[in-house]
Amino acid sequence: SKATVSVLNCCSVRAVGRAPMVDDDGATRTVVSGAPDGAAEFPNNLVRNTKYTPGNFLLKNVAEQFERPLNRYFLLIACLQMVPILAPVNPLSTWVPLLMAFGLTAAKEGLDDLARHKQDKEFNTREYWVADAAGALQLKASQDISVGDVVKVCRGDEIPCDLVLLQSSDEDGVAYIRTDNLDGEIDLKERTVAQPAAMEPVKAVGVTKEARPYDVRSLQGLSVTCEVPNAKIYAFNSLLSVRGASIPLSSAQLLLQSCFLINTEWVLGVAVYTGAQTKAGMNKQAPPVKWAGVDRQVSRYSVFVLCFQIMLALVMGFLGNVWWGDLTSHWYLALEPLAWYEVFVIPIRFFLLTSVMIPISFKVIIDISKYYISLAIGWDAEMYSAEVEADEGGCPAKANNTAIAEDLGQIEYLLTDKTGTLTDNVMTFKACSLGGVICGGGLGLAGADTTFDPAVSPFADVQFARRTDKVYLDFAKALALCHGVNVNTDGSYSAASPDEEALVKAACDMGVVLTARSKTALTISVRGVEETYDILHVFEFNSDRKMMSILLRDSATHATTLLSKGADDKMIARMVDASAKGSECEATLSEHLSTFAVKGLRTLVYGRRDVDGGFYEGWKQRLQHASCQTGVRRDLETAQCYSEIETGFELVGATAIEDKLQDGVPETITTLRQAGIAIWMLTGDKYETAMQIAHSCGLWTNEQTMDLRAHPTAERPREEIVKDLTKAVNVLAHRAAEGCKPISRAATRSSTPARMTARDYGTFKRMMDCCRDIAGPALSPRRRQKTRTSTDTSTTDIESAHFARATNGTSMVSGRDVESMSYRTRGGRASPAPSLTVVRAEEEEAEGYVLFVEGAALDTLLDPSHIKDLKQLCMEMRSIVFYRVTPGQKAAITRMAKTADENLEAACCLSPFLRSDFENDKTVLSVGDGGNDVSMIQEATIGVGIVGKEGKQASRAADYQIGRFRFLRPLLLVHGQYSYQRSCFITQYCFYKSFALAFVQMLFNGSAGFSGVSYWTSLMLVNWNGLYTLPQPFLYVLDRIAPRRALLTKPELYAEPQCGAGMTAASFFLGNLLVGILHSVACYVVTVRVFSGDSVSRNAMPVDFRALSTVTFTALMMVQAWVVVLSSHTLTVWNLLAVFGMPVVGVVGTLLLSSFPFLEYYQVGQHVLGDAATWLVVVLLTFGLMAPSFALTYAARLYFPTPLQTAWYSHRDADGDETPVELGEVSGPLAASSSGSSPYRPMQ
Repeated sequence: SKATVSVLNCCSVRAVGRAPMVDDDGATRTVVSGAPDGAAEFPNNLVRNTKYTPGNFLLKNVAEQFERPLNRYFLLIACLQMVPILAPVNPLSTWVPLLMAFGLTAAKEGLDDLARHKQDKEFNTREYWVADAAGALQLKASQDISVGDVVKVCRGDEIPCDLVLLQSSDEDGVAYIRTDNLDGEIDLKERTVAQPAAMEPVKAVGVTKEARPYDVRSLQGLSVTCEVPNAKIYAFNSLLSVRGASIPLSSAQLLLQSCFLINTEWVLGVAVYTGAQTKAGMNKQAPPVKWAGVDRQVSRYSVFVLCFQIMLALVMGFLGNVWWGDLTSHWYLALEPLAWYEVFVIPIRFFLLTSVMIPISFKVIIDISKYYISLAIGWDAEMYSAEVEADEGGCPAKANNTAIAEDLGQIEYLLTDKTGTLTDNVMTFKACSLGGVICGGGLGLAGADTTFDPAVSPFADVQFARRTDKVYLDFAKALALCHGVNVNTDGSYSAASPDEEALVKAACDMGVVLTARSKTALTISVRGVEETYDILHVFEFNSDRKMMSILLRDSATHATTLLSKGADDKMIARMVDASAKGSECEATLSEHLSTFAVKGLRTLVYGRRDVDGGFYEGWKQRLQHASCQTGVRRDLETAQCYSEIETGFELVGATAIEDKLQDGVPETITTLRQAGIAIWMLTGDKYETAMQIAHSCGLWTNEQTMDLRAHPTAERPREEIVKDLTKAVNVLAHRAAEGCKPISRAATRSSTPARMTARDYGTFKRMMDCCRDIAGPALSPRRRQKTRTSTDTSTTDIESAHFARATNGTSMVSGRDVESMSYRTRGGRASPAPSLTVVRAEEEEAEGYVLFVEGAALDTLLDPSHIKDLKQLCMEMRSIVFYRVTPGQKAAITRMAKTADENLEAACCLSPFLRSDFENDKTVLSVGDGGNDVSMIQEATIGVGIVGKEGKQASRAADYQIGRFRFLRPLLLVHGQYSYQRSCFITQYCFYKSFALAFVQMLFNGSAGFSGVSYWTSLMLVNWNGLYTLPQPFLYVLDRIAPRRALLTKPELYAEPQCGAGMTAASFFLGNLLVGILHSVACYVVTVRVFSGDSVSRNAMPVDFRALSTVTFTALMMVQAWVVVLSSHTLTVWNLLAVFGMPVVGVVGTLLLSSFPFLEYYQVGQHVLGDAATWLVVVLLTFGLMAPSFALTYAARLYFPTPLQTAWYSHRDADGDETPVELGEVSGPLAASSSGSSPYRPMQ
């Protein structure tokens, strides 16, 4: 019968360890299983992810909304309107829009929180079997579980709280959990019942399933001394006291809340952390709040608008007080002089009259528009990935953050991970180094060419798989034994890392098959002969050691062996002298590793050590002592024990694994570089691999390179790194002094000699050059410049084209005065002798520099005293490759790239895993696919996560989720430009129409004694922003600044949004606010001039200021409609209905509102709009104001077209389409309704 394993079985052999220790660096707490009374001091297991409760929703939401400065401004205006002497209009004209805006925002927040509340309720009310005081299992809701409860979790259940695994249905005491809810990784994680540290594995004999499947009573009274709650998911340095024994606990014994139990019938565990104190609860934090660049601009511009509003109020108030003082001088009017406090009344009235200059509806319009723009990204059929099985059949693009879509059109720097982001993360064993000979790549085939070809598998040589020599079999056994791969019931393999699975499969092809694995043993078949090895200890991989080891005992010979694999620099440093270190074998191995690396292959070095029995016993006792510590002390002492045994290796061999580039990566990178985006690659791979991948994907073509790396053998390594940084900066300074062409990323745009800025965007020559390049020979009779590509340069030429520059701090040489140099070996790898090298492929065509930076040097370079020099150097590079970097360094690099220079020193002092909120001067996008990329993604201006084989952690933490790297091209070049252009127009249009309405108030008061009376009725003010001009900006989200194909094929068009040309101070204040003022002046003056000469209208009704305001209001509605038409690039049925339908709605609304006798506006609309003179004035005003604009716009587009305009018409003419409406390219409800296409067709 199959036995169960309990922690008690492991402790029945003997008591080991000593009394629990409290770590010096942190407090601990003690949990006793089955003692709920002792858990009163700890929180229950109620999980709450909601922001609000029914009791605090209203007050908390209102308080949150008033944290925004604009909302506080609107509240001030609304409160002042409540004072009768101050209010020029009905207070409802302010309160109604304000309450609507607040209500819509509150409704959105409430609905989002309600969904979270339902999820919480489902989790909290789920029932689990929990042991009572008598040891009987009773059903209890998850929210009622307490610390110390013994909980039973069945197969497929979600783990309700953090449990220490005490008993498992598996005969080896193993349980498997899926942690994708916690860290996004989809591979199963193994958890084991605790056993005494450093003991030989004991076949535990538990209670049989037939007799009793579990024994709860025996698990009560156990004591767990654990760390106080913390957010360290992968650390649990604690102790379990059982029958006088102290058993060390680690993360391998901890079942984390929100994970699922898989492939295990049931487990029993004691609750150690509950509720908000679980590891998952401690890691919950609000997502970083990111503000779009356009929003920051609007906030700054709004300050100037507010200052202008205050200035108008003071000036007009002063004139009003002077006018009133002049009236009081006439004795016959019998007017009293103003009291001292009444002097402030008229200025405040004017302040309220002009409050519409900052429209209340602005934020609501922008939020709804951004929401639709984000939906359009998900509807894009060309960004749908059928290759990724993320959502049961494919992975669409998804916007997790709807507030920053316009920043996609302004990206300046793109920081990308390599493995799984640029590559497929599908590993294939390609070659190996055995006994000083490369096996694979065609080198082992008789008569084959001597050039290494990674496309030729080592198994193509039939003799390779038949070898029986000791070197070969030892290597195959190392592949089959040194790993964390599990064997499934069907014989297939499952592993947390795809490269481990590839290596185990390679061992199978070599005749050594992994047939079984348990908690205590490994079984392999060596050419049909079965061998079993007891697992004594597994040394998990970590980023500090950069290696993984396993300690085994042969069941037949009882020999103890340590097998290790890891990075070449770490492994070679631990080799014995007779094996590799300091010998010819080291040089041969380094040569082979370089051969693999320059082909872009990932390398691992394998080593083995025979462990003496006496040494092992002493080492085991030291490891036992270290394991009985808690907190940081356990980590330090355990690392010391690992370093004692992980040394003195004999070289077994080295492997080379291929991770192919994703489809379209080189083309995407080339296109983005032509768009003026500098691309930095951040990888943990070695230098040669990073360099080759950079060349393969197009990051390095024909540029010179600089290399900043650490000096491990120097007496003062930090000083040497700083000296290299200074030399590199001097190289650039010398180049600039010689008058060489710019080498920054501006030169990457093939068709533009300099990067466009907002200041020079209107330059005629600059635009015509770009237009000629887009339109081709039709507009440009001169010969177009030939574009260089990287495909003509062979890898062999690249490898042989390394040169070094002899430099020093005072004397620099020109780019052509370089001397050839050869590689020398240092630290187990081939590298240029100087730490600062200049490498180029074609001296005559070199265009700037590509920088290679080693992670070991970043600790010095990112210091506050040097970070400005490093950023100055990086900003001048066309591309940068950071290799051997850690996740924390990735985040620090991202922070450096985006942070303004004045904040750099303060920003670099923060922890890399704490997001900074300093003012930024660069727009940075980070893209990655794994959990180690999350900090980089969250730190960037925009984070993009790729759904890949490493799980969903990156995509969940990102602002945007895509399936493949190539989708960055349409995301940035199409959706980025569309979003930026739409947001800029909607923002500026909202301020334009508000200024047009507000400034009429000032003009009218010039004729009304500066008394602060309103020219508009309250209903006019409410309907202007709340109805008559509302649909136009909403439907402007359908506008397209250029055809999709034009934006994709002409990446240089990205220059316009990238440099912020869509909304500058000139376009905002002069192109929109000033135009709004001019339109208001024209409409008011013409109206007054036409009708002021008559006391009655043509239909014999008096012409008062209500009648005049109706004429002016109607004219402004027509003018603003044509402004939208003039600013549109594509007109759809929906746009036309909104643009020209709303003036009709305005006229009908005016007639209806003037039909109610109780309103002061009674019959005014009928009389005014029934007069032919009114419509004549409206038509003449509309024509007179818009005709010059149309003429100037037409002339500009005909004779001085912008690059985007030229691209639009050239592509339209090429397609033979006279109607530039392209809704069919992005599917969605609105697109489908207007074009007849089915929304989201590829996903059906």
